[in-house]
Amino acid sequence: SFYEDGHKECCGVRKVQPLRRKLGTLNAWVTGQRKDQSPGTRMAVPAVQVDPVFEGASGGAGSLIKFNPLTNATSQEVWDFLRVMGTPVNKLHEM
Repeated sequence: SFYEDGHKECCGVRKVQPLRRKLGTLNAWVTGQRKDQSPGTRMAVPAVQVDPVFEGASGGAGSLIKFNPLTNATSQEVWDFLRVMGTPVNKLHEM
């Protein structure tokens, strides 16, 4: 199935389903999405939005608020901030 559906089943089982379960217990969540990560699909990411995909604790469309505080930050700005603050990063980013 991995080779047939472009790994959607794997992502669904390992990432999407657990995320959906957790978000279903919340009223809001915070992401690190940035417009510069994928100009073709993320250029319209607002700083605050009603989550268009997931439902929150009260259930139904519009029941989960999604905060995207880094939406207008560039990759360089994020890395500069991490360096200035001395934030540990995953070793894979150093390769």
